[in-house]
This record gives sequence, C-alpha cells and structure tokens, in this order.
Amino acid sequence: MAPSGSVDRDSLIILHAPIGRDAQLLHTLLQRAMLSSKVCSSINDLCGEVARGVAAAFVTEEALDTAAIEKLSAVLQKQGAWSDLPLVVLTVGGEPTQAIRERLTRLEPLGDLTLLERPLRSDTIVSAARTALRARAKQYEVRRRDAELQLVTDNVPVLISYIDREQIHRRVNHTYYEWFGIPTDGVVGMSVWALNGEAYYANAKPYIAEALRGQRVTFESQLWDKRHALRDVSVSYAPDVGMDGAVRGFVALVQDITERKRTEKALRESGQRLQFLGELGEATRALTDPSVVMAIIARMTGEHLGVSRCAYADVEPDEEIFTVQYDYTAEGCESATGTYRLSCFGPGFVAHMRAGRTVAIRDVAQEMADDAGGDMFRAIGIGALVCCPLVKENKLIAMMSVHQSEPRDWTLEETGLVETVADRSWAYIERSRAQSEVRASEQQFRTLADTIPHLAWMAYADGHIFWYNQRWYDYTGSTPNLMEGWGWQNVHDSEILPAVMESWRHSLNTGEPFEMVFPLRGADGTFRLFLTRVAPVRDNSGTVVRWFGTHTDIDVQKRSEEALRRANCELEEFAYVASHDLQEPLRMVNIYTQLLLKRLGPQATPQLREYADYVSAGVRRMEVLIRDLLTYSRITHKGDEPDESRADLGAALRQAIQSVNTRVEENHAEVTHDPLPVVPGDEGQLGHVFQNLLSNALKYRKKDETPRIHVSVQRRDSHWLISVADNGIGFEQEQASRIFGLFKRLHREDEYPGTGLGLAICKRIVERYRGRIWAQSEPGVGSTFLISLPGLSNE
Repeated sequence: MAPSGSVDRDSLIILHAPIGRDAQLLHTLLQRAMLSSKVCSSINDLCGEVARGVAAAFVTEEALDTAAIEKLSAVLQKQGAWSDLPLVVLTVGGEPTQAIRERLTRLEPLGDLTLLERPLRSDTIVSAARTALRARAKQYEVRRRDAELQLVTDNVPVLISYIDREQIHRRVNHTYYEWFGIPTDGVVGMSVWALNGEAYYANAKPYIAEALRGQRVTFESQLWDKRHALRDVSVSYAPDVGMDGAVRGFVALVQDITERKRTEKALRESGQRLQFLGELGEATRALTDPSVVMAIIARMTGEHLGVSRCAYADVEPDEEIFTVQYDYTAEGCESATGTYRLSCFGPGFVAHMRAGRTVAIRDVAQEMADDAGGDMFRAIGIGALVCCPLVKENKLIAMMSVHQSEPRDWTLEETGLVETVADRSWAYIERSRAQSEVRASEQQFRTLADTIPHLAWMAYADGHIFWYNQRWYDYTGSTPNLMEGWGWQNVHDSEILPAVMESWRHSLNTGEPFEMVFPLRGADGTFRLFLTRVAPVRDNSGTVVRWFGTHTDIDVQKRSEEALRRANCELEEFAYVASHDLQEPLRMVNIYTQLLLKRLGPQATPQLREYADYVSAGVRRMEVLIRDLLTYSRITHKGDEPDESRADLGAALRQAIQSVNTRVEENHAEVTHDPLPVVPGDEGQLGHVFQNLLSNALKYRKKDETPRIHVSVQRRDSHWLISVADNGIGFEQEQASRIFGLFKRLHREDEYPGTGLGLAICKRIVERYRGRIWAQSEPGVGSTFLISLPGLSNE
C-alpha cells in the first residue's frame, strides 16, 4: 500500500483529452468507481507519466495527432520486456478513419491497444478500466517474479544464461559481469563463440548441438576470465522445449571448479608423494651401509621426478668443501661425483645454502650469470635445478639436488618433494650410520664383556635372560640352550634360591636395582660366593626395557674378611685382657717401692728416693695409659653395630663438663654451648668424646689468656654438625689427620703430658655411630673439632 498522500502508480489510470471537460468527466466517473486516475493537460505530461510508470492510459482520438503518436511511441519503446501498457483510445464514433488506423497501427506493437467508440455508457468505461487494471496487474506479477528470479540468479556464483537456437545470449545473470567484466546488457546479443572464444566453442559445439536436439548435457571445459586466468568449469545445457515439441533454445549453467580440480590434483599428487615416500622408506629400512642408502635414495628420487640427475652431497665442517659420493643419472647424462668448492657456484647460491633456503632455477642460462656460478653449473651439465640444503645447529651439513639438462618449470609439488626427501635422506643416512655404529659398538661390547673378570648377562624387561658373556659359560660349564630364559636357576643353591627369586621378582615389579650376595655352582660342582648387581636399562619415558647383571667373585675376599675379623677379635680380646691384667702388677710395683723406702727409713739416700719417685711417676703414667687403652678396647670390643639407644648431647656435654669441672675452675675457663640435639648413640660414650675434647682444650690453652670453649651445632641435611672450638695454642693444619691415630702426639711428654689415645678414642666412638670427626686449626689462633652425626630417622 502506498503511503498516505502518495499515489500508487501500479493502479493509476492517466487521462488525456484536448477538451478538458471530457477528461474531467472521465476522472469523475472513475473516482465514483473507486478507481485512481489523473488528468494530463498535454501529450508531454502523458508521456512523462507513462515513463514514470502507470497502470493504464485513456486517450481521446483527437489528441493523437502524428506528433503525439511519435512521442508516445518513443516512450513505449523504452518499457521493459514484461510491460504491455493497456492503452484505451476513445474514438469520435463509428469506425475510425483510415488515417486514424494508420497512426494507431504504430502503437499496437508497443502496448495493449483498445478502441472504444463514443458516446460511451459509464459502466462500459468503468468495465474497460477494470479490465485494463487486471491485465496490468498480471504484468506486474510477471515483473515481480522476473525480478525475484533475476535476484536469485544474480546472487549465485554460477553463470546462468538463456541461449536461443542461433546460439545468441538472450538473458544472463550478474555473474557474467563478475567473471568477464562485461555488463549484462552487453553480453545479451553476443554469440557463444564471440563471448567465450574459439577454444571453448570448439569444445562446446557438439554439446550445443545435442542440447538443440533436446538432450540435457554436461561436460567440463576451461574459460579465460577478465583477469586472464584460466578457470576450470563444469557446463550443463538444459533444452527449452515448446508445447509443439520444438527446441527454442537452452539454459546454460557454468560452474567454476578450479579449486576442486586443484584440490583433486593436490590429493592425487599427495597420494603419489606419500606412496613414493613410503616406498623410499621401505627400500632403505633394513640397510646399514650409508653409501648404499644414498645410492637408492638418489636413484628412486631421480626416476620418480624424471630428472637428468639426482645427487646427495656431504658438506665438510668448514661449510666450503662438499663431496658427491654417489648420484643417479638418466641415459645420456654424465655423473657429477667428486669433491667441489661451494664458493665456485656463486655467492648468491652459497648464501641460500648456508641460510637453509631451497634454490629452484628454471633456466640456468637466463637466471645465472657466468661469474655468479652459471659457468660452473653449465660445466657439469645443469640447465635447471632444485637444491635443498640441510642445516643443523646453524651449520650446513649436507645438500640434495635434482638436475635437468634442459630448462624446466619446477612445480611447487616437485620442489616440496625434493625438500621432504632431502630431510628424510638425512634421517635415513644418519639412521644407517647409527645402526652401523651400534653394531660396531655391540661387537666391541661383546668383546669387552667376554674379557672382563665378571660373569655378565642381559635380560628383557620381564626377566627373561637372552645373553650371557663367555665368562658365565666358562665358570658354570653350561650352554646357551640350557641357560636361556630362567635356566640360570640350575646353578644356584636350592636353599638360597627362594630368597633370590623373591628379591629378583621385587625388582622386576618395581624397577628397582637388584643387589645380593649368594653362591653359584661352578663347572667343578663347588660353590663360590658372588656379589650380584642388576641395573635396569630405561627408555626415554623411564620404562624398563632391559636388565644388565654382573656377578663378581668375592669368595676369596669374604674368606679373607672373615679371617681378618677373627684376627681382629682375637687381637682386641688380647688387648682387653692385657690392659686389664697389667694393672695389678703395676700396683704391686708402686706398693713395694713405697714399702722399700719406708723400711730403709733414715738409711734411704736422696738418690734412692729420687729413683723411687721415677718409679712412682712411671707407674702413674702406665696406669693412665692402661686405663685409656682399656677404654679403647672396651669400645672396640662392643662390635661394629651400635644399639638402638638415643643420646641427649646436651646431657652428655653437661656430664663431660662436670668431669672436668675442677680444671675448669682452676684455669678460670669459660665453657658455653648451643642447645644440642638428640641423636642415635650411647650417651655415656658421646659424653666421653666431649670430655676428651674439653680436656684437650684446657691442656693446650694459652698461658696468658683465659680459656674459652664454645660448643655449637648446625643441621646439615640428615646429619648434625657439632663444633667444639677453643682459643688455645692450635697446631699446623697438615697435622690434622695425624692426631687421631693411636699414640700420636704433637708435643713432648714434659711439655704436655698424655698418652696419645684420647682423640683415637673419640674417633672410634664417633665412627661407631656412623659419624665422622675432623679438626681445623691455626697456630696461635685455636682449634675447632667438628663432629658429624646422623640425626634420628623420624626427624
């Protein structure tokens, strides 16, 4: 519906009569019939309204002179194909004159002409007007449907056209303009040959003939577009058959399938490429000789691409010298094997190779000057080439190239294939080199394994043993068939075998290393002790893939250790008994010396008393020495495995301070300490360590300085580090390890008395509890004794 105040031109009837009263009467009559009309005052107004679009036109005969007919005809000729304007001419009455008919004849092809004789009844005029409006409405419906159809066809990326029997385009969609750059009204009227060219027409001509015979046809062809690009197209012709069975023309649908063709080609080439690469990998998979791998790759690549030559070159570390060890050559092409200098091929080529960029040259003669490497390429018969560098860690290490004796246009697929083959060639050749090295390494390993003094073997992840060294067979007297898998159980002690199996299965289940001492039966039937260690071999993901085991003969060592242990026990027992039993004779010597002096009384000379004093002093020194030796023997005699008791080091230090308290007070010494921890050990023995260290600090004090002793502690991972520092006379650091030996002293007896056993006792006690003791000192500055003891397991 038209907006308020506007005129709906699709239902507007225009009126024109030279006599205004006649036109006004018609206007009034149509208004009463609820029909929209407009009076035009001149033929020019009438033509203007027609040009803008109206439903129908009523004109009186006397208004249509020759000039008016000319003007109206010109306007009607510009109407669309769908338009056939209803034109009602009101004649004066009776039959129109011959002159009138001739003038009106010119309008008949341009509109729907109707003649009405005047005078007319009003209902006749209204009926004629309504008939004209109905006819016009149908034309508008045709226009609307035509516009919808055009809208649809103009918005699909397919060429749609109607072509008549003379092969002339009668209607086309907007896509023709997009493809060819020619406006659609410019395409209309052009022949198929004129629009699409001779090559297309030659291909399409037989299909056009079939379509004009009433057959629907489809074919593929190629078209040049406005960008001079060649498009692959799929063409369909659908014939237009009339009611009488005659073919009036055909509808042509042309679809661009360039991308589909390109995709199909790419898929086809990709399939061929994958097939070739698969065959290449299969052909080189089992090869271990790099030169053979290189030869096969060059031959297969050259034959696949149909080139004159294909070569693989290794580049020296200087990135200048390279060697072609083998190349493939087609018939008539000479081999290019040999050693070359990269710089001979031009600075541009060198730069590309060292930067890792592929070089593709279509025509060496045109693209490369003689002094830029062209003369070298031509000297070895290269007219065109693709060369791919292999750069690893910014170093040019190899090159692969394909050569053509004549110029050649290389496709992207061909260049990409050479790049892929070059990259895979490196992998294949390196794999074969690695396999060769592995085999050589394996042979070296087997030689080494057969010469080591250990029994050795390897097993799969499940424990199945698949290899033993020769030492195993020599010792056990067995054979590979008897030992394979789990046959090793036959050389084990049947009583110990269950424990071995339990421990071995635990390692298999957890991946933990295996270590155990057990006997193995030799070829002579006797058992010897072996230390067995088995280590897991893991892959990059940490999964156990193999086990490697060794058996070390420790039978003699164990027997020696047992003999040594018994000897040490006997020696320690002797020292314990001797130190205990010597005390009684010493007391007797001291007592009887004193009784002898007493009996002599006044007869005892000063010299005898001096001798008696020497005896007493010697006895006292011997008693101290025996006491310290007895202490050392008691500690040693308790064995190497300490009990599970805990020692409060704070309480042990307080006990030690109490023991030396008299000397502390005499020397006005200062003893301080940090809070000390609880550690595994015997509190009394560790207190003895503190007592010896405090005694040493007091003994080796400076005469003119107050002794200061400080005990500190630090946590070091799972151990406690206890420091006993003093400000005494100190000693040279190179003597630090010597002072912990038995009877080792740094000073004369008359300077600093002692037995030389105190620090040895400290060392034995600390080591008994899996600790360590050492000293740091500087003469005149003081000494620091450091003790490292393990902490409690639950800390």
